[in-house]
Amino acid sequence: MRDEVGEDFRAAFLEMLEVAGTKCDEFAAEVGDRFMEIATETRFDVVDVESVSVAGAFHHFEITAERVT
Repeated sequence: MRDEVGEDFRAAFLEMLEVAGTKCDEFAAEVGDRFMEIATETRFDVVDVESVSVAGAFHHFEITAERVT
C-alpha cells in the first residue's frame, strides 16, 4: 500500500506541474535567504543554489547553507 500512495502522489505532483506550465526548473530558495531546521531551531543562511540536470532534464536542486552562529 505504501508504494501505491507514493505513486499516486507522484502522478498528482507531475500533473500539477503540467497544469502550471513548468518543468520544475525554479526553486523558491535564493542566496541570502535564511531558514530554520525545526527540530533543533538551528538557523542557516543560503549561500548557493544550483539546479542539477541529468541528460538535459531537471534532476534536483542543491543548496549550500552556512549555520548562523
